[in-house]
Amino acid sequence: MKRLLAFLIATLLLLSSCEDSAIREGRQAYKAYFHDTLKDPESLKIYNEEVTELTKGVSAVFVVDMGAKNSYGAYVRETYKFTTIGEKVRIIEVGGDRYFNVGDGEYIKTN
Repeated sequence: MKRLLAFLIATLLLLSSCEDSAIREGRQAYKAYFHDTLKDPESLKIYNEEVTELTKGVSAVFVVDMGAKNSYGAYVRETYKFTTIGEKVRIIEVGGDRYFNVGDGEYIKTN
């Protein structure tokens, strides 16, 4: 009985932690982007996250409703759309503007 219970718990833990690598790496990538660009990265609050996997295990699109403190200490809330490939953010869309990653954390605006 104890073995069965241990097996069930181990299986439950294993299945609950299964997440596709594209989603896990993409989430790390957009959080790293926020950490590098926000005035106060510790104030980051993710209110909602929608994930669409484009290519299994390779790329994903995240629509992130987030809030963080600005330079004046007030919270600002905004929605970002990130397209990620592996551990890299490739495209960011925010407020009708679109930015492409051209390498080394440098982004260019396209519209």
